[in-house]
Amino acid sequence: MKRMLALVSVVTVLAFALDTWADCGNCAAKTATAACAAGGCGGAQCAAGACCAAQCETTKSCPIAAAMERLPKLTYAVGEKAVGCPKEAAELAKAQNSQVHYCVLEKKFESESDAQTALLDATEKFVADFATPHKCSTSGQLTLAGQAQSCEQKAAQTAELMKAAMDKVTLAYAVGEKECGCPVEAKKLASESGKEMLFVVGTEKTGCEKTARLTLARAKYKAAVEALVKAQSVAGQPAVTAGT
Repeated sequence: MKRMLALVSVVTVLAFALDTWADCGNCAAKTATAACAAGGCGGAQCAAGACCAAQCETTKSCPIAAAMERLPKLTYAVGEKAVGCPKEAAELAKAQNSQVHYCVLEKKFESESDAQTALLDATEKFVADFATPHKCSTSGQLTLAGQAQSCEQKAAQTAELMKAAMDKVTLAYAVGEKECGCPVEAKKLASESGKEMLFVVGTEKTGCEKTARLTLARAKYKAAVEALVKAQSVAGQPAVTAGT
């Protein structure tokens, strides 16, 4: 009976995870929106940095979509099998009478909360490193966004463009119909109105700070990738966005 209750708990937790952390891997094939299908994605359009990845980020021919796939992910392990979808993990756990482990960067966690924190930390570090030039102390090789750079000055200029794009992506706060950029002001509004303070990134709103930080990091990364693709296009380089 305890085993069955544990499995029911797993299914409930994973269903909640699907709603809160909407990054379900390959649960189901995603289709392009009408805007994406009409505009097309790939070829010269992608090379010019005008890829429609905003509408269809699963188009693998697009460097922006490919780069988004390289972000750290939360996966689920049941026995010897690892999957990217919490629904699939719940079904496997039920079928195998087993439990689910949460994995981030090959580390396993018993607690989903600990895994979410690890995912957030890993994502924020990945994004910060992505837009920062790195020089190997042994070989002297300079890299930016995981790509070898032949010119230090050019790499610095590209990094500045990437960071400028990232700085435009900000976290805001909403209380009812009012929105502001100051957390202190937002908390005051929430206290006075009795309404919940929400975190806002672009069009996404959430009451969870962890979710907001993860969304912000991913949005900043996408902005940096788009700036990199555009810079490469202007320089006549192949639009390739390797991960760090």
